[in-house]
Amino acid sequence: KPKAVAVTHRALMFQSLAKLSFVPYTSDSLFLHTAALCHVGGLSSAHAMLMARGKHLFLPDFTAQGLLGAVEAFNVTAMIALPPLVFDMVVFAQQNYKGKAFSSVKTLLLGGGGTATNLVNAATGLFPNARITTAYGMTECASSLTAHLLWDPSKATPLSDLSPMQRESSDDKWGSCVGYPMPHSQVTIL
Repeated sequence: KPKAVAVTHRALMFQSLAKLSFVPYTSDSLFLHTAALCHVGGLSSAHAMLMARGKHLFLPDFTAQGLLGAVEAFNVTAMIALPPLVFDMVVFAQQNYKGKAFSSVKTLLLGGGGTATNLVNAATGLFPNARITTAYGMTECASSLTAHLLWDPSKATPLSDLSPMQRESSDDKWGSCVGYPMPHSQVTIL
């Protein structure tokens, strides 16, 4: 049987504040929802965007073609995505957009699994202006517990400019780290 988890309004509020301290959602953001609102990842991002007074864009389903079409049509600036969905968007763009970059995206939050170096590299090509962050969380904690900045286009060297040895040595930085505790979070490993 499913087990119930009581998530308080206070927990959701603190989660939203923590997310806003790490993920730069603003009142100018147009957030493309790719996570269902019945899932804590989608719900917590919606709450953070509400607190930031940003705009929300909902689609009836989540296909790479639909998502990239929405990014292009509406100049989406922010979204959350699972790594497999990012992979699907990268592959679809390579096959159908022939190297087009979606420069309106400024914020890409990843969650739900590790992110391989080659996927981060491909995502930076697809979304060259996006600050890419990964987060780890769970429903019982109202979403994200830890976050890790994978890519900041204003500060980082493009992965394509790194030698293969540098790329391989950065794997721990890109995919296996789940980050540091978010503000208002305490993390203990037992």
